[in-house]
Parts: sequence; C-alpha cells; structure tokens
Amino acid sequence: MQHRVRCLLVLGFCLLLSAGTAHAARWLVPAGAHATGAQDTNWRTDLQVSNPLGEEAAITVYLLEAREDNSSLERSSSHTVPANGQIVIGDVFETDFSYSGNGGLLVESSNGQLVVTSRTYNLLGEGNALELPEGATFGQYIPGVDLDDALGGGVEGHIVYLAKSDAFRSNLGFCAATATGGRATVTMYAEDGTETGSVARDFNGFEQYQWNDIFNRTGSPDSTAARAVIVADAPIVAYGSVVDERTGDPVAVMAETFENAAHTTSAIAAAARADGAEGSLWRTDIRIFNPDDSSATVTMDYRRKGRSGSPQASTTVTVGAGAVLALDDAMMEAFGLEDANGGINISSDVAVAVWSRTYNQSDTGTFGQSIPAEAAGSPLLTEQRRVYNGLSNTGSRSNVGFFNLESEQITLSLTLLNAAGGAGKLEFYTLEPNEMDQINDVFDWAGLTDPDDGVYTLLIDGNGEVVTFVSVIDNLSNDPVYQPGEVRLASSENPPGDACVDIPLPAADTLVFYLISGIDTGTGFAFGGTIEDTYVSTSTTSSVIHTEAELTTPISTSATSDVTTDYSVVTEPAGFVAWERSETMRESTLTGTEERIETFDPAWLLGPLTRACEGQEWTSGPLTH
Repeated sequence: MQHRVRCLLVLGFCLLLSAGTAHAARWLVPAGAHATGAQDTNWRTDLQVSNPLGEEAAITVYLLEAREDNSSLERSSSHTVPANGQIVIGDVFETDFSYSGNGGLLVESSNGQLVVTSRTYNLLGEGNALELPEGATFGQYIPGVDLDDALGGGVEGHIVYLAKSDAFRSNLGFCAATATGGRATVTMYAEDGTETGSVARDFNGFEQYQWNDIFNRTGSPDSTAARAVIVADAPIVAYGSVVDERTGDPVAVMAETFENAAHTTSAIAAAARADGAEGSLWRTDIRIFNPDDSSATVTMDYRRKGRSGSPQASTTVTVGAGAVLALDDAMMEAFGLEDANGGINISSDVAVAVWSRTYNQSDTGTFGQSIPAEAAGSPLLTEQRRVYNGLSNTGSRSNVGFFNLESEQITLSLTLLNAAGGAGKLEFYTLEPNEMDQINDVFDWAGLTDPDDGVYTLLIDGNGEVVTFVSVIDNLSNDPVYQPGEVRLASSENPPGDACVDIPLPAADTLVFYLISGIDTGTGFAFGGTIEDTYVSTSTTSSVIHTEAELTTPISTSATSDVTTDYSVVTEPAGFVAWERSETMRESTLTGTEERIETFDPAWLLGPLTRACEGQEWTSGPLTH
C-alpha cells in the first residue's frame, strides 16, 4: 500500500537550540587565492553562485584568511543573485576584499537552494614559458560545500590521489567549518597501503590552511599513486591539489568519507584515449582505492560514446587490501585500446573509491580535469534536477555530457538561463540504453549562437539513473574544468527563503526543533494546530523523532498521539531516508476511551529528505531490500 505524506511548513528555518537564532544556509569554499605561487604561477579565484528559484536571493560572502583566526567573520561583502540567474565574481579575493594571499570563502544566504562553486586557476602572463597568449588559464573546480556536509569532528576524510615526481607536486589543505578551533592530522599512505608519514596542526575558527608539498611536509617518498587521510576534532572541509610542474595546471581532489566515496557499483562519465583538435592527445589515468581488509575484484566495462547495448570492452583487475591501483593511460593499460572515447561502468565485490583524470598530453606537460566516479543507483528523480553554473561562450566553450546507466531509454530536458534569469532555452535530449554521449558547444546545439549574456546556468531534469556533467574549456589554453553538478529541487516555482526549510539529518548530539503542521492521509486522521518535533540525533546517519500532540478527529471529543519515528539514511536508493514509525493513539469518544497502536513494517521510504517547501509532497513506499 502506498502512503502520501503532505507537509505544510509554517517555519521557514530550523532553530538550533544551542544558538537560539535562525539557521541560514552556508557553503564553504575551502581554497582560493589572489597570489603568486611556485614555478611563476599566478593564482586567481572566481566565485560563481546560481539561484534556481523564482525569487532573487541576498548573499553574504565572508573572507577566510589563511593562517588567521576568522571566527568573528569580520570581512564580508554583499550581493544579490537574480531569480533563476547567477553572479560571477571574478578574482573575488581582489574584487571584493582587495586581498592578496590565500584563503577560503564562506557564502551565506536564507535561500538554501543556491549552487555555490568556484574555479581557482593559474593566470598566464605575457611572454610565458608555454608560449600561450596572455590571459590563458589552467584551473581547477572547487565546490562550495554545504556546512552540513563538512567532515565532522573525528570523521576521516580520504583523498584518493596525490602525486609527486619531476612532473607533479601536491598540496593539501583544509578550512575550519565552525567558529571553534581544533587540531587536524594528515597521514600519508603509499600505493601498497603502507603509512609513510604524518603532520598535524592546530587551527582557529574558520581558519584556512594549506601544506605546500605535502610529501615533503610528511617525509613521504615520491609517488604517483599516494593517498592521504585527514581527521580533525572539529568540522572541516579538506582537499588535495595536484599541480603539473610544467604547465601549472591543478586538479582538486576533495576529501570524502568512505560512505560517500566507496561503492560496489559506480561510473566514470568520461574517459578517453584519442587524438583531438590542434594536435591534442587525450588520455585518462584511473586510481582505484580499496579500503577493505581483503582484496577487491573490480570489473570495468567500457561503453563507447554514442553506442548503446553491450560494452565494447571489459577487464577485471585485483586491488589489494588497503592499496591503490594506478592505471595510467588506462584505456590502453586496462583495456588494450588504441582509440577510445566513452564512459566506464565499475563493479566490485567490495566497496572501492575510484577517481580519474582526463588530460591532454602535450610536449610542455599535461592539462586536464578530474573526474571522480559517481555511485550507480543515484537516480535523477522527477522531483530533482542537476544545476550547473559558469557556462559561457565568451572566452570559453561549454560541453555537456551524459551517461545512461539504465537498460532503458531516458529523455532529459536541458534549460539554459542567462545571468539575469531570463532568455531561457529548453531542449530535450534522448539517451539510448547504457549510452554515453556528449554535446560539444551546448550553446550552438541549443541555437544560442549569440547569447545575450556571457554566463549561463544549465538545469538538467530527468527520471532515471543517469550521470550528467559539464566541461567548460578555456579557449586560449584548451584547459577543461569538469563539474559534476549539484542536485536541487526540480521546480523553480517552489517558494524560496522563509517558505522552505532544509531538513538534513542533524549531526551527532545535536538537538533541533521543527514546527510543522500537516495532513497524514495514510493514517486516516488530520493533524490540527502545530506539532513540535524534537530531533535528537544518536549518530551521524540516524535520528529519532518523539512527538506528542493534541489532535482533532471527526469522531472524538479529544485525542492525543504519541509518536516515535526512527530515521536512517539508506544506500539504495542513494540518499533516501527510511522512516520507521510507531504511533500510539488515545481517543475519548461517547462510548469511552480507545487506545490503538499503529506501526509500519517494513519501513517507508521518504525523501531524499534534505529540503522541503510549503505544499511539497513526498510519495513513500515499503522498503523492500
């Protein structure tokens, strides 16, 4: 039996009892710069903020200076993001703060649906050693991480790929995600899983810090297949940055928990071994990390771009316990293919973390983009969409890719919106079963050969297991930057701000109140008035509600409800919440007092329960796996 739950939210934000103030949405960009670096590099950061909702949003941007106590959040700037539009703050450290140096950024808004991203890049000057035009850039994508998704105190973050050689150097950094200081420790591991060194540092509130040349700082030997674990006793967002010594091109690798990074089935949306324009030679390196204490058997199926059905090549590899398997020029080394361009399905008998880099191998070094594997079974639902920002054909070009992980045809809708939120262009794209495909120059494909604004937001809607991505390419350097996209509510009609509420699972030992009124037609009675739900979290993946409320029913003179509800995140479908509910009803009627107990077993599926707006409905069904 299907049950439909409708929640009317009368409080547009959650109240943190410890603070007693409204909880605004916050995103942390853990690294950025307006500074010179090693090998004559010149680092700059552009901040991009998209607003997929139908009302303009005010944002505050805070500067988090490197190696400083930023707990008071003294330095800030204010901006307005148009409804359905976006803003790009070029060279944000200089533009907004006249600041030279390294640091992080904290973005705050009452609109929790914003998409915050950044690009930090090496800006080439006149007469550069690469003989490229002045203004060419080599950059890396660094997302704005919701503070609710920061690494909690004591939680390990894993960086799968770090490298040091004559061709590469690696930095590792973090930014504190609260006004509370702490201590962070980094431990490095060799390809075979052997610990090679560690380093630790105390930090202040909202402090940003980076270890340059993390191999040297930890005393670790050179390696092109090393990894790191970072853990702190207060929440942080951490990253690694691998830089080509000759081109100065960086790729960022975000620190993730095992739960987020390791999967038994996943997909690399794009991989290549192919000749490209202007004499380019595209290659893909893959790293597979096995966190298990037993060896992993990993099967990879290659599906060529534009083809459906069975894979064009398959291979099986073994990854030792705690080890990293390095597959450089993987399409040749793993599959034996001289020419390849497509996607890769990955399956393993134990959960493994997979990361890849696709790059142009030039005479002067490499430049490319990091492409982490995404979990299969992460559906793009009709209630959700993926949002991409910073698409442009002014000084760059933008490609859009898709990988259908299902054995059925999928149709996606693509909507392009300019920076002001207007001039929308809607197009449809159909993928055959198991097909990977790519649109080169999405503006030309959509008939926007002369866009009226330099920057656009792309919205991708669909229903099914499909990985989508955007690659924005600098026209002067041909350096690509890969965006996996951010999942948001599908309807731009959902009211922003005080009519919506973020409902993440609270962190451990956090007490949160929500005020909700609503109707639960699955149990046959109507809630009347306001219900106070107290969430008391017992772990980082589950929470408990205990509710007592006065109810109004058509047949009783008085009634009470005593409800205990357990929530837990499930891995399949990914991100959904299992709702296990037990309710005791006591009703006083003309014939006496009646007590009944209702339970739901197996659990309902509800969600993904991360954001709710007034009038939004979730359909829940029995959990069958």
